Amino acid sequence: MNKRVRRLFFNALALGLTTLPLSSAFAETLDWLLVNGRVIDGSGGPEQNVAVASIDGRLRLFGADQDLPEARRIIDASGLVVAPGFVDPHTHARADLLSDDKNHVLNYLTQGVTTLAIGNDGDGTPNIDLRFERLAANRTGTHVIQFVGHGALRRAVMGNENREATESELQAMEAMLASAFAKGAAGLSLGLFYTPGNYAPTSEVAQLCRIAATWNRICEAHIRSESSRGLGVFAAIEEMIEIGRQSGASMHIAHIKVLGRDVWGGSARVIELIESAQKEGIKITADQYPWVASSTQLKNAILSAEWLAGSRSQWRTRLLDAQNTEAVLADLEQGIARRGGGQTLMLVATDNPQIEGLRLSEVAQQWDMTEAQTALKLLQESPPRVVSFNMSESDIANFMSRPWVATSSDGTDGHPRKYASFPRKYNQYVVKQRVLSLPQFVQRSAALPAQILGLSDRGLLADGMVSDVVVFDPDEYRDAATFQAWNTLTPGVQWLFLAGEPVIEAGRYRGARAGQNLALPSVSATVKAQ
Repeated sequence: MNKRVRRLFFNALALGLTTLPLSSAFAETLDWLLVNGRVIDGSGGPEQNVAVASIDGRLRLFGADQDLPEARRIIDASGLVVAPGFVDPHTHARADLLSDDKNHVLNYLTQGVTTLAIGNDGDGTPNIDLRFERLAANRTGTHVIQFVGHGALRRAVMGNENREATESELQAMEAMLASAFAKGAAGLSLGLFYTPGNYAPTSEVAQLCRIAATWNRICEAHIRSESSRGLGVFAAIEEMIEIGRQSGASMHIAHIKVLGRDVWGGSARVIELIESAQKEGIKITADQYPWVASSTQLKNAILSAEWLAGSRSQWRTRLLDAQNTEAVLADLEQGIARRGGGQTLMLVATDNPQIEGLRLSEVAQQWDMTEAQTALKLLQESPPRVVSFNMSESDIANFMSRPWVATSSDGTDGHPRKYASFPRKYNQYVVKQRVLSLPQFVQRSAALPAQILGLSDRGLLADGMVSDVVVFDPDEYRDAATFQAWNTLTPGVQWLFLAGEPVIEAGRYRGARAGQNLALPSVSATVKAQ
């Protein structure tokens, strides 16, 4: 392109024109072309002076010294950040993706997220081909990648029984796991904090992770403990390291944290354990949501696993049995204290609007009961979720600074992390606290999680990569959702493309559901090596 044509091109942009034919030696017409943006390519390197284009769903980049080809649409991204679409490796979005009215997952699109992982915490179905079919038929707002869950495998073979698997049961789980990998599962998810995963010994988990290793798939884990409860967070981390050592699998720790005042400051020890293992050659990464509060079912937060064996009706019958009341109350008192007391536990997703958003301590006062008695009543009737304020900012920042910790949401109803984890990390820890630089934030939110999940054609702005691109206003992109208004959409994303298709245009969602199923290759690493 000569200087005169180039000048006309940028003058046209200044006048607000969106298309302009350009002469170029490039033979094909681009679908769209982003110019003048602050391009952060996802590598962790500095801002790039390039134009970003898409043709047939794949990226093409043009440097400042290159002629710009003809494009059907030219977008002036002056003052805006252009980055690869974000990848969330840990969500609970399955129900929304399969729903009639929330399958657009607009709460993620407005954060700039283009790919979601589902099936985390040991809960992913082994029948991922059938779920992929349902997702495709329902048309989803984002791309979707699936884990197969250890808990789901155990339930399919032996229910929720509190015992070790027999050799034949373990072999059945191995066969189901290999079948799921052959159908494209991204990895094995472990819910060792939850029933029935918490009943499995380390040896069982390591054996299943060996199957994952043969397929070059990760083992993603909600570890047995993130606090001083039970095994304890440090021993739980050591268990993951040992499983990685025994199996050869790439281990991944979900929503890494140290939970509860009695382990605050423990991030330094966790980091030391992990980085020592990495130096040993063990492959281990993690993800993190940037909030001081966690969220889970009330029963999982404060009640020991021994009371939760079996089906829902079985454990509720156990809690209703008067002969167990004294022991259950003692266990609940200990669990509540470990979480920092009832004032740290906010009740959400309840069936009773009169207590929605209240702290357990406030409900106990209203009902004239102890906190443990109040919790038992809730568990006996209609167990709610709880938002638990139990982490320190210094530990959050310490984990976040490590190059092996990716961004995630762990998004659930009742917690703003479902609507604002990525913008919160940017606004609070890039703009305000400067824990990360902008390129580091993009790398941890796009390239790193894509690499962890085995998505080799996403997470970077580079020639030939899939055209998943977010364009956001660095002054407007922020966490608007709060604990009082947890489902407030994020402002600031001006453009969002999924495989080249515009989903958000000039700040407005246009209704497109352009998500694709992302199944990993169906050939194991062992077969490839032969």
